[in-house]
Amino acid sequence: MNEETKKVKTTRPPDDVLEKIRGRDTVCVYCGKKMIYPWSKSNIADSAEIEHLNHRKDWDSVGSYIRDGKDVSTIVAYCCHTCNSDRRDQSLLEWFKTPYCTSKNIKYDTVAAFVRDYIDAYEK
Repeated sequence: MNEETKKVKTTRPPDDVLEKIRGRDTVCVYCGKKMIYPWSKSNIADSAEIEHLNHRKDWDSVGSYIRDGKDVSTIVAYCCHTCNSDRRDQSLLEWFKTPYCTSKNIKYDTVAAFVRDYIDAYEK
């Protein structure tokens, strides 16, 4: 495999990994709202969306994790459209300080345990 092939961007996890994540993330990993699977155009706010826990737009975390044989489910989650849209490309710790998170009581102590593990590993 040449160097260019190794750098192909892969932002969407394989379907089997997404099924594993979906089994784990039965509610939004941030706000705890029950989500709709599959994504629903008629009820977009409650629709489940793939969430990359990393915030760097230039970091191909999924592709590098797949190439390195690491568990992609530790860096990808399902969250509701509303949380995903509000967070955008902010780090989780930055996002927790925003009015959106404050109003919904979203903070380190209230998010899913594996999200806290991610923060401990990559943002602290």
